[in-house]
Amino acid sequence: MGSLDRNIRLMRWANGVASVRLVLAFALSHFLTFPLPALAQATQPGAGANATEAAEPLAVRQQIVRDRLVQLEDRMYRLSEKLRENEPEQARRLEKALRQSGEQLIRHHMDQAVQALERLELTKAAEHQAAAEKALQDVLVLLTETVDDALDRQRELDRLRDLREQVDKMLERQLELRMRTDPGEQLAERLAAAADKVRKLIARQEQQAARTKSADADQANELAESQREIRDETEAAAGELNPPATQPHGDPLAQRADQARRELEDAADRMRAAEAELSEKHTDAAESRQAEALDSLRKALEALEKAGASAQPLDAAEAARQQRALEQDAGKLADSLREKPDGDDGSTQPAEGDSAQTPPAGQEPSSGDPAENGDPQDGSDSPPAGTDKPGADNVRKAQQHMKRAGDKLEGNQPQKATADQDRAIEELERARAELQETLDQLRREQQEEALAGLEQRFRTMLIQQKSVNAATEDLDSRKDNWTRADSLNLAALAQEQTALSGEAAKALHILVEEGTTVVFPQIVAQIRDDMTEVAKRLGEKQTGQVTRDIEAQIVEALEELIAAIEQRQKEGPPPAGDNGQSGGQGGQAPDPPLLPGSAELKLLRSCQVRVNRETQQLGEAIAGAATDVGNRAERLSERQEQLADMARKINERAQRR
Repeated sequence: MGSLDRNIRLMRWANGVASVRLVLAFALSHFLTFPLPALAQATQPGAGANATEAAEPLAVRQQIVRDRLVQLEDRMYRLSEKLRENEPEQARRLEKALRQSGEQLIRHHMDQAVQALERLELTKAAEHQAAAEKALQDVLVLLTETVDDALDRQRELDRLRDLREQVDKMLERQLELRMRTDPGEQLAERLAAAADKVRKLIARQEQQAARTKSADADQANELAESQREIRDETEAAAGELNPPATQPHGDPLAQRADQARRELEDAADRMRAAEAELSEKHTDAAESRQAEALDSLRKALEALEKAGASAQPLDAAEAARQQRALEQDAGKLADSLREKPDGDDGSTQPAEGDSAQTPPAGQEPSSGDPAENGDPQDGSDSPPAGTDKPGADNVRKAQQHMKRAGDKLEGNQPQKATADQDRAIEELERARAELQETLDQLRREQQEEALAGLEQRFRTMLIQQKSVNAATEDLDSRKDNWTRADSLNLAALAQEQTALSGEAAKALHILVEEGTTVVFPQIVAQIRDDMTEVAKRLGEKQTGQVTRDIEAQIVEALEELIAAIEQRQKEGPPPAGDNGQSGGQGGQAPDPPLLPGSAELKLLRSCQVRVNRETQQLGEAIAGAATDVGNRAERLSERQEQLADMARKINERAQRR
């Protein structure tokens, strides 16, 4: 319930800030359409009534923006009141933004701008508007600044990942020691037997390949049948290396021979492909598949021989020494999994009387030990004060089981020691599972905040882009009668479009760093490139249909991204496997993708539709002898290549599931 409540609070904060940010974006976007540089020129002597007619509606619009600011401050105050109890840090941030709004005299500058517009003091109005715009940008940065929070969460994620990796390595070491402790496992002999089977399979497959090379089409069916027999034996050999379902930690042979098993399965797949080619009498293609099968068989043999060389059983004394070393490392790891109270010097040494202390060699636990045949019991051996991280208790229990295993190994009782080693393995697996669960929760919170931040950014960009588009269309409608003031306004639009391209670049950086999606970052990269192209065109005074088509596509792409994020927030995070990755046996679970695969496919389709439409528009422009097509054909070619690459990556990801 704690994590659910936190997610709800995060979403409330994100939604509240989103609404505040949109009002700020509305105010900022209106500055884009104030042609004050132009009107300043109009106030020169001889301008007459033209300046008055132009300034009057601007004064009204400035008053609308000022009224929106009043509403914004009221909304910020009410939101801070709601957040004060459960999210005090966020409430303080809103309160700071309110104070900053007052200290920077935003409302005062807007009032002065209105009065200056009414008096036709347009240069003065422009100065007050510039001051108000800069102050609004500062407030916007303050409200959306989450660097400290993001860094804290990332540090915690990195720390937990490091702890999980330590648990993984300790688990691997304990499994290794368990396998080599009990002579009854006969691990080396079993690996040697498996390697001998693979050698025989290699010899048979080499003969099969030689027969195929010299065979004619009439012999293909016979060769297909003999290839099937070899494949059946290869699959059986791989099956023998699978862990039995009755062993929760996996059969020692299966643990050591996992790579060999995978290579044998791959060899069997190649043999199956060779069978199919032989059935179709395609002997040349079958030879290629057979060569691949031989390569996999040889890799399997190499893996088995390597595993067998290190699988000789240990004598009890050496096993006891390695078990003691593991016990000590488990104690240090358990200390690392504790939050140290204030004033703690960070020492990782066990406290006096702690169960992590190693008894004299050969000493057996007392016969009354309550945890002899089960989990260690809490009591006088309680750990030092502090707050446990996930898995800490399990690692402490694993350490105590390791201690008992070491005692029995020192007493030359390896068969009895394996029971305690198994319990230590169980506890380490539980510790790893707890750490992974916490990591998954933190990662989900990180993704939710990233999505909320991206949605806010895209909505703000959309509002500002629409303002740029409207101003571009207005200027193009009177292109034949442009004045110097219009040229100045066009230059200002180009600057604003460049700034929007910078915002898209920031969003792209977030997505690349996040790294779980294929199409999402590419679409944002295309938006950035389109914005850069529009800024270039506006700087060259090209406001024609080509420029406005690109602007319209930017708006369409932003709207699609916002819709995809909204749908993702409504449906919740996709499963981790949706990105096509696999944790593997004992491996970590992959991060779920920021957007599900279905959403990415939809974005990919929409992008292809835009490319198709732009291609048609380019053809019409060329047919109409348009002079401003520029490098559109080259851009479309690059974009089509990007789409093909995205489709390929999505297909590869789906095949890895």
